[in-house]
Amino acid sequence: MKAAVIVHWTGIVPGREREAFQLRREIDEFYGKLLDEGRIEDVSRFLGSDGPSYWIMKGDEEALREIEMMPEALLLEAKCGYVLTDFGLGVFATGESAEAMLDLFEQTAKELHLV
Repeated sequence: MKAAVIVHWTGIVPGREREAFQLRREIDEFYGKLLDEGRIEDVSRFLGSDGPSYWIMKGDEEALREIEMMPEALLLEAKCGYVLTDFGLGVFATGESAEAMLDLFEQTAKELHLV
């Protein structure tokens, strides 16, 4: 199933700018290697000038969930929590997988006579 990990944050904790820039290099190195190996299909950043910014990885859901449980990924996530404000992440279905989920929700709502 196709999925995406969506990471969001709103800024850098004041006084931790140096750590944030070092963390960016660590993230680029770790996830860049996974991208080169084909374990991730795509990585994109969306930086907001006012409000939240996003970092999105796309790939196979199982592979993304395995990567997120790797010790290196868990350490990077923990570091993000210390240097980025309003940091969070989640795994989301995409493409045909998302469409299938929407169809299932609609079917369930009909069976429960909610629509």
